[in-house]
Amino acid sequence: MIEASKKAGRVFSVHQNRRWDVDYLAMQQLHDSGEIGEVINIESRIHGSRGIPSDWRGIKQYGGGMLYDWGVHLIDQALMVLGFDGIAGVRCTFEHITNDEVDDGFKLWIDYESGQEAFIEVGTYNFIPMPRFYMRAKSGSAFISDWREKCRVAKCKAWHESDVIPVQTAAGLTKTMAPRDSITLDEYELERPHSDVHDYYRNFVRAVDGIEPQFVTHDQMRTVLKVIMKAFESVECGERIAW
Repeated sequence: MIEASKKAGRVFSVHQNRRWDVDYLAMQQLHDSGEIGEVINIESRIHGSRGIPSDWRGIKQYGGGMLYDWGVHLIDQALMVLGFDGIAGVRCTFEHITNDEVDDGFKLWIDYESGQEAFIEVGTYNFIPMPRFYMRAKSGSAFISDWREKCRVAKCKAWHESDVIPVQTAAGLTKTMAPRDSITLDEYELERPHSDVHDYYRNFVRAVDGIEPQFVTHDQMRTVLKVIMKAFESVECGERIAW
């Protein structure tokens, strides 16, 4: 398709419009700012409870399944945060709760040579959804419960406390899991980033006019597709697939 577009002298693009989702943009902003230090891992989830819609999404020959439907966007978002380079391996499992022909849910792990990891999960049989995003970094954590909510940040101010008060659990006292207080932890919310999905189309028009390069590049989309292909391979053999 890329070669055909070049031969015809036309601009070809993949519709990665979810690069303008405000929840993703908050995670991207937090990563790029270094506000809570180097990111260790990011978890991205979309949960629903209605199964696969009764259209092409449930038919394999038409590109059905959640990995192709939602996965292509969530993978792109994760790679925009952690990077398109330095991937070491991919592992994936499928769910077939309401549909035997294609996946109606999946869990996907992308690990990097740096030790960083992205976890992506899509479920269509979750009546209580898990958080949309969770990020761990060297100096804090971030959490978005729902795409409509602001990003909650917890930033560590001091690692060691002079006197940690143990908490009581069913099996006894623990200092390890004792909650932090305001002396060592700052907790706050990020303002929702400005976003206009029409910027995707504006960029495409400018690329057609030769004014600016495409924001969604072909090399990036090749990498996203490679992750998807490795994910299918991982499901088939039940193992992690090296990059």
